[in-house]
Order: sequence, then C-alpha cells, then structure tokens
Amino acid sequence: MQASPANQVRLNDQSPPIISFDAISVLADDFLNAAEDNTSLVITGDVSGAESGQVVTLTLNSRDYLSSGTGGSNVNSSGDWQVTIPADGLQALTDGSAYSIAANVSDQAGNAATELETSDFVYDITPPDVTINQASSQRDPTSTNQVIFDVMLTEPVVGFINTDVDLSSSTAGVSSSVVSISQLEPTIYMLSVTGMTSDGEVIAGLGAGVFTDLAGNDNNPSTSTDNTVTFDDTPPAIRTAPSATDTTAIGFTINVESNETGSVHYVVVADGNGMPTGLQVRAGENDGGNLAIASGRIGVGTANTPVQEVVNILEADTSYEVYLLAEDEAGNLSAVVRIAGDAKTRPFDTNSSVARSTGTAGETVNIDYSIHQDVDLIVTEG
Repeated sequence: MQASPANQVRLNDQSPPIISFDAISVLADDFLNAAEDNTSLVITGDVSGAESGQVVTLTLNSRDYLSSGTGGSNVNSSGDWQVTIPADGLQALTDGSAYSIAANVSDQAGNAATELETSDFVYDITPPDVTINQASSQRDPTSTNQVIFDVMLTEPVVGFINTDVDLSSSTAGVSSSVVSISQLEPTIYMLSVTGMTSDGEVIAGLGAGVFTDLAGNDNNPSTSTDNTVTFDDTPPAIRTAPSATDTTAIGFTINVESNETGSVHYVVVADGNGMPTGLQVRAGENDGGNLAIASGRIGVGTANTPVQEVVNILEADTSYEVYLLAEDEAGNLSAVVRIAGDAKTRPFDTNSSVARSTGTAGETVNIDYSIHQDVDLIVTEG
C-alpha cells in the first residue's frame, strides 16, 4: 500500500531554507526617526527551501515578531512572507542607539535557515535645536549695512538655506535685504543680513521644520538670548552753537550739545588752520594730518543736554580755533562745526597784587597766581 501524496514526507532532509529581505524603504537612510516610529513597520521578504505555511521570526531589540502575528503572513507557495512590527515595539527602542533586525525560518524537517540581519540603523527621535544670536564681534548699534549673527546647531542638518531665515519681526527696512549663510563647522553657521533701507532693529529667527537632521527629524524653532541688532545710519547733529567760556590764561571751557547719546570729539588748532575732516577730528588731528594742540572726547550720556570739557594746556593771550563733531553709539559722525570766532586765552595779569608783592632780595616766594597755578617768584630789589 502506497502513501498518498498528502502524507508523503521527505526523508533525510538536511538542506536549510534560505531567507531574504525585500528593501525596507523606511530604513534606507539607516535611520528611524520620530515620524517613522508612529506607524507599524511592515517587512516583507522571500524564502526558498521552506514549505508553505512556515512561520518567519524577526527579532528586534530582543523581542520576536512572527509572520503568524497581527499584520503578518506565513510563507506562501511562492515563498513570500510578511511580518509587522507594531509602533509600540519601535517606540521601545532607545534614542540614539543602533539596531539591526534578524530574520529566521525553519522547514518542516526542522532545518533552520542561516540567520539573516539587516544593516544597522540608528533610532533617532531627537529634533535638532538651533540658537541664533548676534555675533560676538557685532557692534550694536551699528551704522554698517551688514549685520552678522551666529547660528549654533545641536547636530548636523540638511536643507538649511537662506530663505529659511525669518526677518519678519525686524523694524528696520529689511524687505529687500539679502541673507547669506556660510557654514563654518558642521554645526556652526554665520548668517549675514545686508541691504537695510531704513533704521531700526534687525531681528533674525528660524521657524520649526525648515530643515531636518540626518535622520529626518524636523528642527525646533530657534531660541536666542540676543538676536537683535540696531541698525542706525542716520548721523547725529550738534544742536546748538558750541562755545568757549570761562577763559583763563591757559585755556577755556568748551560747551556743546548733541541730539544723540554717544560722544563729541574736539580739536584745538592754531588760529588760521583750515577745517579738518570728520575723521581727522576723531583722530585728534588738524587739517594737515598732524596732532592738534589739544584734543579730546566728551561723553554724551543724555541726548539734547549740554556737556562741557575744560582745556587748560594752552598759551596765554593766544587765539585758537576749535572744531567739533558728534558721534552716536552706532559710529555715525556729524558734520564738523567750528566755535564761532576765535577762542582766545587771556593774557597774564601783570598788574595783579601778586606782581607788586615785596620780599627779601633773592628770596623764593611760592604764590597762587591768577591763572590758578602754583609758581615760584624770585623777589628782587627795586
């Protein structure tokens, strides 16, 4: 009596089946990101040498998932199989760690296939963070029509381009500004904004999801401690006519008023010199580029408020010319102005009572003279 075909069994079967994976598109970039772990991962493949109905086992993170489970299908007559790894299995992975998926199957004779593993992939669900702040070398406020920001990332990213930068919170004229991005290091960029058309604040930011990390996680919106730079290319002005008062034999007091905070620079030059340029006044030079007789900077802490500076290193009974300009905190310079008329020091008062003092011939007498300096007077006969 012969056995029916349904009851036939292959005797002495020692040939193991061979198992393979189909391409796993989700893992093609060798990452599994925060968006991809929200849905089940369906994996398919092929088996040769195993009977229809055999169960395929996938192992991930020490957990087994079977083709006989939910969303799966055992080996069919064509050798195809399918295993579904549920989302909660994916979300049980450790962020930042590398994994592979192992596959195995046995035939009815109990011969196990050589275990097959996928390439390693990294489970990465952390979005990149980004900070934007004005560059450490950036003057604020500035009159230069270029503002520089530092962009710092927590990890390398892809897809970061100049149109990602948001200037909409700016009060300066930035509608036609040009934004340029330069990568300095894998996670450090320099951001340049040029072409401002009016004064105001230049404020740079980045919205969420404008670029991704290598795993495909969208970036978080930027944060900052100081992402604002004041652009100011409007020069200050000296409000009222400056003057030289309280004249003594060795100097006078300069009085001046600026319409902006910052400083006022001045030079005292010989009578008859020409008007120096603004840069010369700022450098303390006369119109010939030589050092002025006297020069200085007067701080202006409150706009539209008079400030003074005493100059007391001059020659007596001498006329001088005094030129001034204002500089605001952004570095803009006003026009150079001149104190009207000559600023002239007083002569020594030779008719003072001190000059008529008496004493012993040859005696040195220390006196307080009218120019408010201590001098030594040699008293002689007569």
